[in-house]
Amino acid sequence: QKPETTAIREVDECLKSENINRALKLYQKRDKWSATAFDDRQLLKLGQAAARSKDKDVAKKLLEQAVALGGLAAPRALFALGTLHRDQLGDDKGAKKIFARLVKEHPHSDLAKQATKQL
Repeated sequence: QKPETTAIREVDECLKSENINRALKLYQKRDKWSATAFDDRQLLKLGQAAARSKDKDVAKKLLEQAVALGGLAAPRALFALGTLHRDQLGDDKGAKKIFARLVKEHPHSDLAKQATKQL
């Protein structure tokens, strides 16, 4: 297996060139990543790609990590996580909790209005 720094760089290059599916495949090849390997925006992109490919568990993990970092991508990660719970996990109650959290924690974000409609 490649050193983690090399693998991180490869994933990052794919994300920057919008080759998101390749980035996700590279991410999934590795069993474990360090906690600081990716920032919230990278985790969001990877999580969204995993959700599109119906890899629910990976999507949930990545989006939860993006939310936990609390960066600028947190509102988008929360919205994506709520959507994942509602549409793919069949968890309406969990989705509503996540949308409510988005509205509470990021009331002035563009997604707060959309999240309110989901409640």
